[in-house]
Amino acid sequence: MKFGWVKVELTWAERKVQPIPLSVVAAAGGEDVADYGSYRIVSVPEEALKTLEGRLADQGIRIRKLDNFDRIDTPGASIDVRRGIDPTTSPTQLIRAYPPKTNGLYLVQFIGPAKAEWYKALLDIGWSIPRYLPTNAYITAGPPELAARTVQLPFVQFFDFYHPFQKASARFGDDATHAFLFEVATITGKKEAIDAIAARATEGSLRVDSYNNNTYVHARLKDADASSLLSSALVIGVGAEPEMRLSDERRSLSLTSNVTANGSQPANPTTYASWLASRCSLCTATNMPASTWRVGMVDTGLDGGSQGAHHPDLAFSVESESVIPTLVDKLFTLALQHRASDIHLEPQAETFFVRFRIDGTLCTIHEFPKSIIGSLTSRIKVMAEMDITEKRMPQDGQ
Repeated sequence: MKFGWVKVELTWAERKVQPIPLSVVAAAGGEDVADYGSYRIVSVPEEALKTLEGRLADQGIRIRKLDNFDRIDTPGASIDVRRGIDPTTSPTQLIRAYPPKTNGLYLVQFIGPAKAEWYKALLDIGWSIPRYLPTNAYITAGPPELAARTVQLPFVQFFDFYHPFQKASARFGDDATHAFLFEVATITGKKEAIDAIAARATEGSLRVDSYNNNTYVHARLKDADASSLLSSALVIGVGAEPEMRLSDERRSLSLTSNVTANGSQPANPTTYASWLASRCSLCTATNMPASTWRVGMVDTGLDGGSQGAHHPDLAFSVESESVIPTLVDKLFTLALQHRASDIHLEPQAETFFVRFRIDGTLCTIHEFPKSIIGSLTSRIKVMAEMDITEKRMPQDGQ
């Protein structure tokens, strides 16, 4: 991307299903970036933007400036890819090279929203892709030998190391030990990264959870030690260990079949643990030691599996339209309290998850019935002054 140029999105004002002509863009000195069928991304000199906007309006084409398409918002810093990394950045916060055939972390940005074939091209080269970053960027993991082929891809506009100053980090500001959560790429070399964390952690505090793309390492250590580990080749980021509390969920496993008639206590206190394990394969004494786990019972508004009298706080259903504004307000308030950078609504087969990105880590906050996701997104669109009828194209709102 040239400095002094901007990316814009072109769409038909009347939602026509036909290609968008590029003759006017070419006449203004612009260049095509990528075609997405219902819209097209082009790049134009910034001084030509006003003139181009008027000409395209005469042809029934809307134009929208996309400032964020040339910016990468990493957890630690925002990068304007037209300018590159700030030259005043401390050398201690930069990665200069990885040894040959040694896996490390890199930052890749596409010229526009990712297409399936672009993503596949990175995988075909040999990259592991542990994380997406706004906007149109990915953290990739692999050896330096893959770099030459990657920068030659026509849809890659930025490629660099994933530097320590760009990673998610957390500091408590004292010399005490604290609970930290490290995210490590699941790829050859992760053992060395985990060993480096273990060498600095207090004895007995290390716990490792491994998944397909990422590995999470829980450990207690000091601020300075946690910060120094950001230079580790495969450490994606570090945050404060989320504090787990019992919560009053509106949707939960009904326990009414295992409580006494008046609901005062479990019907079989001595076998309660085995009863719970029979309904939850992970809820065993091995996985849930009494020293770290507590079980919370909640009122589902049901009486032995049948509709019964509701408590006042559960006298309405979450599916009710009147509840949606309050629910959205509470989600935003909770996101602010947790200093979340993103809120994700992720539909599943029958439910959808609300996830917050906190210090670079995507955390599941709640699960709701899928029946309300339409009302929830419509409420957010109304608040952001967006078109609630538009469901195919991305929109910006405030």
